[in-house]
Amino acid sequence: MGICNAPATFHRAMNMIFQNFVNKTRLTQGMINFCVIVYMDDILVYSETYHGHAQHIEWMLGALRDAGFKIALEKSEFFLSEISFLGYVVTRGGLRSDSRKVAAVKEAPVPTSQTQLRAFLGLASYYRRFIKGFAAIARPLTNLLRKDQPLSWDAECEQALATLKDALATTPILIRPDPSKQFILITDWQPEAISAILAQKGNDGREHVIKYTSRTVSDERRNDSTPQGECYAVVWGIQHFHQYLYGQKFRLVTDHEPLLALKKLTNYTGMIGRWAVRLQEYDFDIVHRKTERHDNADGLTRLHRPAKVPKGEEITPWKESEPANGPKYGQVAVLPRGTKQTSGNG
Repeated sequence: MGICNAPATFHRAMNMIFQNFVNKTRLTQGMINFCVIVYMDDILVYSETYHGHAQHIEWMLGALRDAGFKIALEKSEFFLSEISFLGYVVTRGGLRSDSRKVAAVKEAPVPTSQTQLRAFLGLASYYRRFIKGFAAIARPLTNLLRKDQPLSWDAECEQALATLKDALATTPILIRPDPSKQFILITDWQPEAISAILAQKGNDGREHVIKYTSRTVSDERRNDSTPQGECYAVVWGIQHFHQYLYGQKFRLVTDHEPLLALKKLTNYTGMIGRWAVRLQEYDFDIVHRKTERHDNADGLTRLHRPAKVPKGEEITPWKESEPANGPKYGQVAVLPRGTKQTSGNG
């Protein structure tokens, strides 16, 4: 079969081993996705209680023993309250970024080639679910990967890099979705990007985030009217979270008041009409939230839009050698084209 098939073969073997062991556990289902997760050559055992965990570990070891498998004790850890798995730290309260992998992002040097830039964006994109407005923040960097865009690093790219690194180092812990509670979908649109937040209300009555998501808007959609753009964000957000929202009633929150009429349309012509027909398979109420109270979703796109420089002006980045009481590295000055920058001691 070749060594490239070894991981898949091992995974199938593990599934067979734990499935065949079910008779000795008195379970009505297999151990996989009940108390065991297998990924490549990693085996994760999870439980609600200490005693339950001891039982599950005994079952796991028994299944491996009966099949003739051995484990490396020096590579094993037992009875942990949290564990690093597949790039995340898994805890009872939810997920957060693995600090070891975040450190690799924080220490990443400034890219000097498109290959290095793709490598950084690939690593950062792995954690985009934790970063509000990832698409808008990363836009100056993703622009450099366009065929018609030369690799010209500037202050906007430097700021995007720093912002992504800071965001990755301070990511929030996401709560696990509770199917017994109503989901809340919060969407927003700007010409450069769209965003959506999936949330639920906790026992404290506050919205708790399950997942952030965002993406840049394609060139052909940047001339959409505001109603079209906001409706596009709704359709995209609902489809993105389809697995959570389909089949149960949820609440849609928007800062665009005209969207309140979306479910009352009787004329299904035009783009918005076609989108309204597509959304008829979902059960939801629409709630308007004023922009000043919509900052969680609105900020994903508004606060992180790429700065627009007036025509005929250029951005000049400051140097690290600036005096302590002067501008800091990473700050920029907007100077009219042709203006000379001077400095002196007096």
